[in-house]
Amino acid sequence: MQQDELEFFASCLAGLEAPLADELKSLGIRSVRPLGGGVAFFCDVRHALKACLWSRLASRIMLVVGRVDARMADLLFEDALELPWEDVVAPGASIAVSAHGMNDELRNTRFTALKVKDAVCDRLREARGERPDVDAECPDAAIDVRVREKRATISLDLSGASLYRRTYLAPDDGAEAPLECALAAGLLALAGWDGRARAGAACVDAACGDGAVVVEAAAAACDLAPGLTRERWGFFGWAQSSPAIWNELIAQADDRFEAGLAAACASDALDAPASARPDLDVVRFAGLSASSPAIARARGRAKRAGLRQAVSIEPGGAEEA
Repeated sequence: MQQDELEFFASCLAGLEAPLADELKSLGIRSVRPLGGGVAFFCDVRHALKACLWSRLASRIMLVVGRVDARMADLLFEDALELPWEDVVAPGASIAVSAHGMNDELRNTRFTALKVKDAVCDRLREARGERPDVDAECPDAAIDVRVREKRATISLDLSGASLYRRTYLAPDDGAEAPLECALAAGLLALAGWDGRARAGAACVDAACGDGAVVVEAAAAACDLAPGLTRERWGFFGWAQSSPAIWNELIAQADDRFEAGLAAACASDALDAPASARPDLDVVRFAGLSASSPAIARARGRAKRAGLRQAVSIEPGGAEEA
């Protein structure tokens, strides 16, 4: 597998395939193809890691390891065994395999996952002299099997947890919170927010709820990479991942956010009460809510994102916007 020939798939919410393709192109990825539920693309390791770090619209970034025969369990095992797992799973990394989809012969996803897990372990034992540890709860390398009719696509999840679960979410935020972030990012993308933000537009949400739209708008305008402060990634268990490249990308993202935040907060007047603020020719991000708990949650999200000085969440409603 050559670095410039690696195949990936970025999943997303339905309807965001075209904006996601545009986003990947903006990251320097040239070969992209929107499909149902995501975007297929080809790139090197650097651009794959960059997509993980910067994508606001992708749910997961998957490395396509191979497509195999799924007509029978034995054929699935044999084809999965032939895949170059020693080039995919990092030495010492724990693994887990999950399966989705069924056909006439493979009707149990747990059984399908077990057959692929056995193939991966057998291949790595042959290549390295030992089987990898299996960790179903928190693996270093999460392997995904998608059965469709007579074929199965086997991939490595480079994301780990869903990319929609932003690091500004609180530990007690419910299961719907990542979807809120995804919908907010999608709404902004479809509205052309990036271009508007670069032109100095403001974002005011008169019914901001927990602040997802305002925080996502400020993050994009301040050039904050969504994965900048994320601590755990699926690509930590990827044999071809490069810590040197990743550290370089993180350093660049840090610099970009510092510059973007400074530009968005160019006046101390942003800290003043709304009634005392003069007209500013800087980007403004504001949310209004009639709910005190929602205001507290929205302010907490802005603070955890590192955007509190750029985002104003105040009591009020549409009549005050």
